[in-house]
This record gives sequence, structure tokens and C-alpha cells, in this order.
Amino acid sequence: MNRSIALVGVVACALTLSACDLTELNENPNESTQPVTGFILSRAEVNLAQNYFDSFNNGRFGLLYAQYWTQNQYTSEDRYQYRENVVDAYWTDLYLVISNLQELKRLVPEDEAAVSPENQVAVADIMQVFAFHVMTDIWGDIPYTEALQGRDNRVPAFTPQEEIYPDLIRRLTEDQAMIDVAGTVPGDLIYGGNAARWKRFANSLKMRIAMRMSDQLPDQAAQAIQEAIAAGPMNSVADAAILDFTTSEPYTNPIYENYEITGRDDWAVTEGLVTTLQERNDPRLPIYVAPTPRSVEVTPGAPVYEGLPYGLAQGVAAAIPRSNFSRPGEITREATSPAIFMLYDEVLFIKAEAAARGFISGDADDLFEDAVRTSFEYWGVDDQDVVEDYVSDLPDLDGSNYRQVLGVQKWLALYMQGIQGWSEWRRLDFTGVLIEPVGGKLDSFEGPIPVRLVYPTQEEALNSDNLAAAIASQGPDTQGTRVWWDVAPIGL
Repeated sequence: MNRSIALVGVVACALTLSACDLTELNENPNESTQPVTGFILSRAEVNLAQNYFDSFNNGRFGLLYAQYWTQNQYTSEDRYQYRENVVDAYWTDLYLVISNLQELKRLVPEDEAAVSPENQVAVADIMQVFAFHVMTDIWGDIPYTEALQGRDNRVPAFTPQEEIYPDLIRRLTEDQAMIDVAGTVPGDLIYGGNAARWKRFANSLKMRIAMRMSDQLPDQAAQAIQEAIAAGPMNSVADAAILDFTTSEPYTNPIYENYEITGRDDWAVTEGLVTTLQERNDPRLPIYVAPTPRSVEVTPGAPVYEGLPYGLAQGVAAAIPRSNFSRPGEITREATSPAIFMLYDEVLFIKAEAAARGFISGDADDLFEDAVRTSFEYWGVDDQDVVEDYVSDLPDLDGSNYRQVLGVQKWLALYMQGIQGWSEWRRLDFTGVLIEPVGGKLDSFEGPIPVRLVYPTQEEALNSDNLAAAIASQGPDTQGTRVWWDVAPIGL
């Protein structure tokens, strides 16, 4: 009957062309024809959080490569086996988020109801910078300058990482300057529309990216860090860039979904993490790590924390009684546990390193101690006597030991931020924490631990010439080829 009514309408229009617009037949009078850009931003934030923090990209990649977690049954990813479908999906999903954010930037000027449009554009670009930053740290050279051109360029060239990094800093400088702190950010789920905090996050992310390239471009890195500090980075735990998941699907924490909804029990914390925390009497131990089931059953009130050696052979891992090792702490796998993009303690670690290296003035030790205190505060350690005892035992920083001393503490503070923890190990090369998989590697590459991912196989099919050029420029497409900013020797 609906088709008949529509046909009658078409005939009527055909008979009275001067009075009828055919497009009216396809319009729903109850729906807006203008894009609601706030909704697009909300969706993009959720998609980025889920992709960056999900059970594969974080749980079976980032947290494994940083060796916070290891798997207790299926250990192929711990041993660096390349999984084509997973890598292809991660690459595609990140570019999809970046593309959606690009569309948001295009649509904002067309949204007649847009509030603080300059803030929406700036926030969309900050999120794009974050996603591109993650991608280039994983793969090195990626389509960047020629990306997002759609049909105008289906085979974009790969931009070298040494060109991407300075451009990311340029974009963040412009983004933070564009933000009107008196305005709002409609649709924002990360800061609830607080523009001032987005400005601080942009400057903080600029500091991270600058320090990441500091071994290659120390003068530019120092200048960018100085600029970001002057413009105003995060200044409290409340400035954390996190997205809180909810208690209802499909917006629950992906790690929680893996445990509670699918019923899997895949992860143990590593022996390296537990030992590092125990050796330092670190009060984050019972937060990061759950006690072993057998300790709860045998000695109530006296929990025991036991990590698994990293990267066991599958049969060996599966044979260990499941009551004999610790899982990740409950706080890390609740339905509402947040996706972490950046925390305030990282800003202080960057300041401490910058001071130790002479990039900025200030007392490196004071900044270092404040960074550790701030990590404790974020994770809920509220016994100040314990905190101060811990801080008083920290070694002093100087220009020669910051890689080791600060590196280990920064790695501990970056817990749950797998890709960032792995990246800081690659940059600082601190020793005594990460190991070669006990069961041996399942991929052939130089070195004990990967320093990048292999490119997705879909690029060979869809963009082969540009992929070949990138490999010729960057080096062999293996997990042992360092990205541009990774210049220090690999250490364990």
C-alpha cells in the first residue's frame, strides 16, 4: 500500500511539475536533515576508546608487548606470533575512527545549531593526532599526508615518521590555541564538554610526543615541551584523559566483557610485574594484581601474589593449576573501568626527564617524586606514610641514570596503557623488567622483543607500490625493525 501511495504521488507530481518537488517524497518530516555533530563526536570517542583499549588491541597486544600481562592458556600472542586478521582489523579500525573525525571536522561548519564550533573542530583534531600517534608508534611510516582523500587518492603514499612527528606537534599547537575555554564541547564524553581540560590535554599530549622524539630531535623536543608547559598542560589528577565505560552493553569495558560476558579467563599478571612491585614494597601491588585463588582459600587475610613467567609454551601454561597464579586486579576489569588516554603523572614524568636532560629548569628529583605520588593518588593509594616511605627510597635522578631509574617507575605508572608502556621501554631501554618469552619466539626477527608490528597484509593487496617504497625506506617489514625515534640499544 505504501508503494501505491508513493506511486500516486509521483504521478501527481508528473502532472503538476511546477508545484511539486520529487525530493519531498523521500524526506521524513520528523527527522532533521542537518548532522548533529555532537553525536558524531560521542560515537568517535567511544570507538577510539574501544579500539585502543579492547581485549585484543590492549589485552592481547599492548599489555602483552609491555609485559604487564601474559596469557595462561593460548600463548601465541605472548610469543609474538603474527595474526593477519587482528593486525588488519586494528589498522582498519583506527583509520575508520580517523576518517569519521575528519568528516566531523567537515560537517561542523554546516551544523547550524553547532555550539562552540571551533572547540569541536579542535577536539576532533586532537583525537586524530592521538590516533595517528598510536599508529605511527606501532608501525613507523604510515599513510598520513596523503591519507583521508577518499576517491581522490585510493593509494596514499606512506609518510616517514620523522615527518609525521613534527606535524603532530604543529597540529596540537594550533588546536590548543583554537580552543575557547569559555565555551563547551557538545557530545564530549571524555571531559564532559570541559574545553579548558581539552586544552590541557592537547598540551600534555604535545609533551608526550615531543619527549618520544627527543633522542632524534632534542632541540625541537625541548622547545615543544617548553611551549606546552607555558601554554598549560594537566595540573591535577582530575585532568586525566579517560573515558568511563558504563554498566550496560555495548559500552562496558572490553576487558570486563572478556571476563564476565564471554566467560573467558585468559590473563595472568607477569612474574616481572609482580616481582618489580614486591621488590619495592609498592603499595599498588594489591590494586594492579589480584591475589592467587589458593592464597585466599588457604590463608585468608594473608594474600599471596604470584605472577606467571612471561610467554610460556602453550602446553606448559595450560598445565599450571589455575589457582596458582594472580589475575589482573579487580579495578582493572570492572564494567566501568575506564579507557586511559593519558594521566597527569605522565606529565610529571616528562617534566622530570626534561629537567634531568636540561630541557627545562627545575628540580628533576622533586618532579620525579611528585610523578610517583600522583600515580599513587590516581590508583587510590591514600596512606601518606606509605607513600612518603616509598618516595624517600627512590634514587636521585641525573643525566646518566634517568633511563633506568625513571624508566622503570614510568613503566609501573603506565599500567593498563599497554602501547605506551611498550613504547617507553623501546625509547628508554631500561633493563631488568622485560624478558624474551620463556617458551621462545614464534616469529623470526632480530632481537628478544618486538620493536614494531608488521604491516597489515591488506596493504600488500591494496597499496603494494607505496608499501614497498615504505619498506625500502624504513627497513625490513619485521617486528625487529626499529621505528625512527627508537635509537638506543635494545636492553633487557
